[in-house]
Amino acid sequence: MENLSKYDSIKCKDIESAEDCSSSVNVREMLNKQNGILWKFIEIAMPPIKQIRDKKLIHQQALQLVKHLCKEIVKKEHSKAVEILEQPLFEAATVGIHEIVEEILDSFPSAVHLQNRRNQSIFHVAILNRREMVFNIIYQFEGVSSTFLALRDGSRNVGLHLAGYFGAEQSQGLKASAPGPILQIQREMQWFQEVGKLSLTIDKQKLNKDNRTPKELFNQNHRDLMKEGEQWLKNTSGSCTIIGALIVTVVFAAAITVPGGTKSDTGLPFFSTRKAFIIFAISDVLALFSSASSLLLFLSILTSYYSEQDFLSVLPRRLITAMSIHYNTTRKTWSCLLLENIIHN
Repeated sequence: MENLSKYDSIKCKDIESAEDCSSSVNVREMLNKQNGILWKFIEIAMPPIKQIRDKKLIHQQALQLVKHLCKEIVKKEHSKAVEILEQPLFEAATVGIHEIVEEILDSFPSAVHLQNRRNQSIFHVAILNRREMVFNIIYQFEGVSSTFLALRDGSRNVGLHLAGYFGAEQSQGLKASAPGPILQIQREMQWFQEVGKLSLTIDKQKLNKDNRTPKELFNQNHRDLMKEGEQWLKNTSGSCTIIGALIVTVVFAAAITVPGGTKSDTGLPFFSTRKAFIIFAISDVLALFSSASSLLLFLSILTSYYSEQDFLSVLPRRLITAMSIHYNTTRKTWSCLLLENIIHN
C-alpha cells in the first residue's frame, strides 16, 4: 500500500485538481477491497478454487525466485555459473519445465551450448523426452538452427535418431498423455515427422554407432507398439461391428413395423398425424443411416492394410469418426424405442 500511495502522489502532480486525484485513489482502493471480498467469497463457496489459486501463487513465486537466482548466478565467473546452472538446466529440460529453461537461457544465453555426460545438448534431451514446449523455446532461440540438430551425441545419434528412440521412460510418458495404442503410435509418428521437418536432408541418412538410420531406428523401436495398436484396433472394431449390426437390425425392424399398424383403405399409419410419430419416423431413418455408416467404417478398419502411414492419419480419423457416429446412433436408437412406447400409450 505504501508503494501504491507513493505512485498515486507522484501521479497527482500531473492532475489539475487535487480532488480528482484523491477520488481516483479512493476508487482504486474501493475496487481492490471489492476484489478481495469477492475472492474470499469464492474461496468459501468453492474450496477447490482456493487450492488452484494457492498453487498458481506458489508457481508465480517460484518463477520469481528462479529469475532472481539466475540474475545473481550470472554475476559470477563463467565457469562457476556453468557449474551451477548445468544440472538444473538439464533436469528442467528432461521433465519439461519450460519456464526454468527459458529463464536460464534468457539470463545465460551460452547455456544453450552445454552438453551432458552423453554429449547431448538440451536440444537433444528435449527431443529424447518428447518435451514440445522446451523444444520450441530452444529452436526459437537466436543462433540455433537445423545445424544444431545435426550434432552427434556419444552414440553418434543426431536429433532425428533420438526422436525415433522409444524406451521405458518414453513409453510411460506417452501412456500418460495419449490413451490407447493407436493414439500413442500416432503421437510418436507426429513427433518424428516434426523433428524430421526441421532436420537437414543429409541427417535423415546418417548412421549411428549401430549403423542405423533414424527411420530404421524408429521402425525397430516402435514395432511392438504398432502390433499392439493393430491388435487393439481389430478388437475394438470387431466388438463395435457386432454391436452396430445389432443396432441396424433393431432399427430396421422398427422401420418396417409401423407402431399402431396402418389403415386398410389408405395404407397410412393410424398415428401419422401425431407429432410423436413424426419424430419417431425421422429419428428411425437417421438411426438407420448412421448405424449403417458406422458399421461400414468399422469394417473398413478391419480390412485395412495397417501400413505405417495408415497409423499416422487414416486409421485414427476413421476410428474417431466411427466411434462418434456409433455413440450418436445408440442415442437415436434409444430415442426411437422411447418414442415407440409413447405412441403405443
